[in-house]
Amino acid sequence: MAAVAARHGVPVILMHNRLTPTHAELRERLGGHYVGVHYQNLLEDVKRELLECVGIAHAAGIPDDRIILDPDWALARQSSKVWN
Repeated sequence: MAAVAARHGVPVILMHNRLTPTHAELRERLGGHYVGVHYQNLLEDVKRELLECVGIAHAAGIPDDRIILDPDWALARQSSKVWN
């Protein structure tokens, strides 16, 4: 996808999201909170993972001015444990 975006010169939105079937489950009865997603250091983990995505975008030829980062702060609604 990065190569296609680079070829067409369009902006990309790189969103942080650890929710995958192997990493977490979404329980509706918990108000849509993610269960089973753990962070050692929320801000640093999100930053590191977004920067990995930026590296992929750069390698494909997407310049910084066409990259939008979305840290998905909705993850903060998961649990107060995330912030400890």
